[in-house]
Amino acid sequence: FDAGNLDLEIGGTWGETLVAKGTVSCFAPYVLSTNGPIRVGIGYGNWGTLDLRGNNQRAKGLYSAYNANTGTIQQIVTSTLPATLELIHTDSRDYYGFLNGAISILMNGAGGTFTIKKESCPTTGSLIASTGRMIVDAAAQFPALTSLVVTNTGKITLNTGTINPGVLHLVQAQSGILELASGVTLTICDA
Repeated sequence: FDAGNLDLEIGGTWGETLVAKGTVSCFAPYVLSTNGPIRVGIGYGNWGTLDLRGNNQRAKGLYSAYNANTGTIQQIVTSTLPATLELIHTDSRDYYGFLNGAISILMNGAGGTFTIKKESCPTTGSLIASTGRMIVDAAAQFPALTSLVVTNTGKITLNTGTINPGVLHLVQAQSGILELASGVTLTICDA
């Protein structure tokens, strides 16, 4: 999708979902295709917004291309109401955009890696790893995160010093791992 607004009310089976310049809004649960990843931003247009509008979605990954020559990058995945974007990819994906509103990210792709690269992600949602690995890059900041959840065989690696989850859930029923890089301090706030 290249410009303007696109409102999705019925799901489809297309491949990659490209949000280059406009806004794609999900008006129902699971309207995005699970046959391909979501790409927010492209070389000529790094201003795409995916708005879940409180509706959970599932896709084969989320990624964006970083291009230092394009100026201000406004790649956004957001939801005013709580919603979860479940990532089911089994390869590596890097996301340079913002995570805003009440969006939660669930990594549920065995063998896959999802790396969050953006400096500021003001979401009040959660980061959840059930299977696969989620990496929060050294430059990323999550000042208002509600929770970190690691379960099953999931792994979250924190390479940042600025992440303040209200609640930390480590469900060790299997082999979930929370890994802190050297020098990283995790601050747990009272609810």
